[in-house]
Amino acid sequence: MASFNLSKAEEIKNKITESKAAIVVFSQKGCGACVMFEPTIEEAEKKFPALTIIKYNIREDLEFANESRIQATPTTFFYRDGKFLAQEVGYFRIERLEQILKTHKLID
Repeated sequence: MASFNLSKAEEIKNKITESKAAIVVFSQKGCGACVMFEPTIEEAEKKFPALTIIKYNIREDLEFANESRIQATPTTFFYRDGKFLAQEVGYFRIERLEQILKTHKLID
């Protein structure tokens, strides 16, 4: 799929619904762990082309972050066929991301 920078709750929900496998990365400017997490997401964009990656800056619109009860950034939500599967809080490397994606059958 592709990577999207979305800021409106409705856009995010639509993209999740239309995607077979998706993650939403909640982040914000000024967050050191978010900056450290960016290379992991960039690598995921290349390594997992079938995965929809939605980057959501909570400072642009809090609606979806509040609905999702985000308390820390970065936080990553995982979805399959529009259904929420899991969340992971904090920065992690590509190996951990791949492990989570495989556990939830978001990649082969």
